[in-house]
Amino acid sequence: MRNILSAILIAFCLYSCTSDSDSPKTGDIYGVVTVKSTAEPMKATGVELYTDDKLLLKTVTYDDGHYEFNELIPGEYTLKVVAEGYDDATYEVEVEKGRTARADMQLSKKAPVISGKVTSKNSAAPIKNAGVALYSSGWSDKLEVQTVTSDSGYYEIDKQLLPGDYKLSVVAEGYVEFTQTVKIETGKPVKADIQLEKVETGMTVSMSEVTLSSDKESALVKGKYTSSYGLNEAGFIYAQSVDLLSNGNRITGTFGGNKDFSATIRNLKKGIYYIQAYVKNRYGTELSEVAQLEITGDPVVTTLVATNVSATTATLNGKIEYPGDPVYTEKGFVYSSSFPNPTVDDSESATTKVAVSGTSKEFSANIADLTENATYNVRTYIVWGNEVIYGESLNFKPTSEKDYYILESASLMVQKVDLSSGADWQTASNLCKSSTLGGYTDWRLPTRGELQEIYDNQNIIGQLSGWYWSKDYHVGSYYYYYYLNMSTGEFYSCTANSNSFKVRAVRSIGN
Repeated sequence: MRNILSAILIAFCLYSCTSDSDSPKTGDIYGVVTVKSTAEPMKATGVELYTDDKLLLKTVTYDDGHYEFNELIPGEYTLKVVAEGYDDATYEVEVEKGRTARADMQLSKKAPVISGKVTSKNSAAPIKNAGVALYSSGWSDKLEVQTVTSDSGYYEIDKQLLPGDYKLSVVAEGYVEFTQTVKIETGKPVKADIQLEKVETGMTVSMSEVTLSSDKESALVKGKYTSSYGLNEAGFIYAQSVDLLSNGNRITGTFGGNKDFSATIRNLKKGIYYIQAYVKNRYGTELSEVAQLEITGDPVVTTLVATNVSATTATLNGKIEYPGDPVYTEKGFVYSSSFPNPTVDDSESATTKVAVSGTSKEFSANIADLTENATYNVRTYIVWGNEVIYGESLNFKPTSEKDYYILESASLMVQKVDLSSGADWQTASNLCKSSTLGGYTDWRLPTRGELQEIYDNQNIIGQLSGWYWSKDYHVGSYYYYYYLNMSTGEFYSCTANSNSFKVRAVRSIGN
């Protein structure tokens, strides 16, 4: 009995000693940083930790806005968040041994330094997507910041600037470039409403004829024009969605003898086409009314590039070009890593079928459990009566590596490789618009402000040297497009066809 009591006493002593030595002596801090007005998470935002007014640690928030500091000595700390365009935020927090202190913070947007509305002087209508740029005054006119107007014509610049005089520049297609000097004073927001004058091109244009060929694979299109100052170019823009006309396919016309011009659009598919004539001279561009061409017959479905591709997931995309008459009864995707042209009749072990409900022309499906670095082939399909009709087969490879760099400071995605080592402006623009890298179809040339951001971050992005085109221009005797020297950061301008420069595509994110 005495031995048993002794063993219990020894075990109790050992437990007491062990539990005391193993008890946690530090604590943690966890929190989420959000925008006060929208509750959206603030990602890649710096968070600093101070003790006794001395900086102790730094971290940045994750994509969901959360941050954390671990293994801290118990005591009182001060958290500080500083983000451009937002008021600084501080938070006092006490860390206790063995516990996690919660410290969520909300940031309030600063009042814009400069704001205003851009409208047409001729009609007072708001002008959307106008480029607004601010330059520091001086011989070099260094670009400080650039933005674009909203659908209501509103813009704001919230970058904190040193007091002084700056040059405000506004450009919009079809309008005369506007510049004015603005004076920035500490604590005094500037209101700058701007009216742009339309460029008088002296031209009119109209569609006069659309004739479909007997094989329904091409169409002859004709247009008519008037011009007081001559023409540099005439042609047609066409797309299978009226919303896509601004970025549609372009074909240059051949001039006739009675102020008319024509062209043949080839390789047409079944469905509806929207066609618009255009004319250009040194003063601008004019567009005609939109004509419509419908090609009927069997249904047509197109396989689009897969998007959101990661190591194990992807989004499949397709489009109904023409629903058929009668309309198809089922649509979806088939994908396989075994067959180059998967079908709905393949075995389930080799090919996966994903049916998609709804009647929308464009459709998608999210898929998972993919094998990283395996090559998958995917086709769209539609069931039409007793037939199954397929789109073309495209392939994608699940991977965690990306062919683009995300520039958080500009909400911009930048391709890692040039699309061309030398092209004129129009070719450069077309190369960007036709790029499908990463499964995205909205690549474009960068604005002046975005190109400046790329220059400022070229050491991170890499593989940048020489001269690069911008999408922005100013109007003089002709359209002069801006380009940047990636070695010096200086901007110049020239006409669209007078030089060949490098091409780097970008797309906006988070909008």
